[in-house]
Amino acid sequence: MSKTNISNLETSDIYEGLSETMLSLPQTETGTLSIFGMSIYGMILGFIFSIVGLIYFRKGRKDGDILKLFTGIALLSFPMFVRSSLFVLLIGIGLTILPWIAKRISR
Repeated sequence: MSKTNISNLETSDIYEGLSETMLSLPQTETGTLSIFGMSIYGMILGFIFSIVGLIYFRKGRKDGDILKLFTGIALLSFPMFVRSSLFVLLIGIGLTILPWIAKRISR
């Protein structure tokens, strides 16, 4: 069994191996990394809005505020159904400010 000496490898061989590995990863039509049809940016945004949704859900359950409770449920669940990063951002921002707007209108 022979060991490959790393000093004998050419840098072009290393780059070729890396490019083959990167080409085998799933990608979106724009070339960014894609997991389950969603870009990595959409997944990060979905995670952030899910955390905000959990906070709204817990606050709504504690205070008995139905709007915050259902907004929290919506923020927790909508990233699973939306694939576009832009729509995740827009819907997430809209749902996040919804209780604030409703509070201002009801005064």
